[in-house]
Amino acid sequence: MKEFRSGSQILFGHLPEQTVDAGGGIWKVKRWNDPKTVNAIDTGALREELIRAAYPWKEANPSQDGGFVDDLLAHRPVRVHALNREEGVYCEPFPRLFMCQRCKRLHDDAMGKCKCGATARRGQLPFVGYHDACGAIKTPYVAKCPQHKQRAVRFPGTASAAELVFYCPECPPGTFLNRGFGASCDCALGGALSFTVHRSGNVFKPRGISMINPPRREILIRIEQAGGGERALEWMLEGMIGRRLTESAAAQNPASIRKLLEDRGFDETTISAMISAMPDTAEAGKSTLELAPELRADAEREAKQVALGVLPGGTAHGKCPR
Repeated sequence: MKEFRSGSQILFGHLPEQTVDAGGGIWKVKRWNDPKTVNAIDTGALREELIRAAYPWKEANPSQDGGFVDDLLAHRPVRVHALNREEGVYCEPFPRLFMCQRCKRLHDDAMGKCKCGATARRGQLPFVGYHDACGAIKTPYVAKCPQHKQRAVRFPGTASAAELVFYCPECPPGTFLNRGFGASCDCALGGALSFTVHRSGNVFKPRGISMINPPRREILIRIEQAGGGERALEWMLEGMIGRRLTESAAAQNPASIRKLLEDRGFDETTISAMISAMPDTAEAGKSTLELAPELRADAEREAKQVALGVLPGGTAHGKCPR
């Protein structure tokens, strides 16, 4: 079965491990099919933004971030993927707990003949189990009657998973198997699963960041050749003289000028002569600001974002699973 969604819907609502409603059923996104790798990304700035966004989780409970922040601090590779609009995403039915619409018996499969004789497609129980500690999402487990190997559900009229009553349709009326779900996660952290409807914000809440990113790799290279974050901060302190960092006096260092002349086709002898004839303005009008190292790093990162923002380009939005 194929369903069609816009690219923005997939980006913000169809991330791996996220549940979605489609085609009259509930599905879990298993993977993005053959996603495209995005190379024109300032991975250094992206790494810093990710660390800043995720660090509160590490501070609150170091065991619950899966080593994500430590990996970023250790400069593990960061890869950026974009949706392949031709291939889309692959989803699978989830949770795999289906209910006969006639007798309310529960089954592990969506199709088949129920003991009551019904052969229509079964509906899904919209409840899932999730684990705050590791982020796992699981199909709730409902035990079968030891004697009849059957199970059915009775809805109490509320949306609370704790109020569901499970019973054996073959046993005498008034007997029941269990009330609500209950299970422990099998991860190393242990602990009980919580149960609620699959679209609840407690189950899956994407976290996002926004950052300025150039549309082409060469624009980022130009910013770096102009001095990167350090020069960008100086440029801002000097009142952003020049429309862009790459046009400012701060950007007119020998390396950036050499690259500009090379791009315009000048030979090496001419380039060297022109650079030698330049006046030494490296310290002229340079603004300084005494800052703590951590604060300076933040200021330079933000100044670089401003410098990128005034160049032709746009704002890149990123989303990641909980």
